[in-house]
Amino acid sequence: MNADSRLARLRQSLEAGELVSDRDFDALYPPRVRALSQVFWTPARVALRAAELLAPTPGTRVLDVGSGVGKFCIAAAASTGAIVTGIEHREHLVRVARTAAERLNVHARFVHGDLAAVEWHRFDSFYFYNPFYENVDSMGARIDGAVELSKRRFAADVRTALEAMARAPDGTRVVTYHGLGAALPPAYRLESSECAGTDSLKLWIKTERPADAKARQVLFLVRPPAIASG
Repeated sequence: MNADSRLARLRQSLEAGELVSDRDFDALYPPRVRALSQVFWTPARVALRAAELLAPTPGTRVLDVGSGVGKFCIAAAASTGAIVTGIEHREHLVRVARTAAERLNVHARFVHGDLAAVEWHRFDSFYFYNPFYENVDSMGARIDGAVELSKRRFAADVRTALEAMARAPDGTRVVTYHGLGAALPPAYRLESSECAGTDSLKLWIKTERPADAKARQVLFLVRPPAIASG
């Protein structure tokens, strides 16, 4: 099977919501990106399920916070018909993500910048694959040294995300995979938690009724096995 045929088959599988192997998906990317996949990018089957939870109807506006090379965004846009955007602070990863989406002819949007630049009110749903922990895991794996990684950056990004979640309207959906660094604001109710890959996918929905304190938890108490999103 030639390269064009493999790309066509991958796209068709994603559009049908069929499970694809990470090996096949990661073939979209350069070798160095593939080597980082197991730690830093969302597994394909996890991405497909997260997309289902975040985008129950076509046209849902989804933001991937810390989108890396766009693996979740591409899977979500292809499989659900959602309008998917990724925000990523490494410019070279944004370029890789755009190239991958173009190769599959999938309409996912990728923005280079930090969280302060996000127009949070434009989105209905948010995906967090542990996007900030790289800042505080000094002994663990890192993608590279191209951006600031520090406790200061960790605290600022977590605070920005939580403040944005608090301002979001009722009905806003959030899916976390390996958490986001802190507990969500009290207005978010944990709707479901299911085993997926190396952690659980947790769906939170903002509601006027405060979440049951017993159902809530700090999402980031110990070091998880994966430390970034995308």
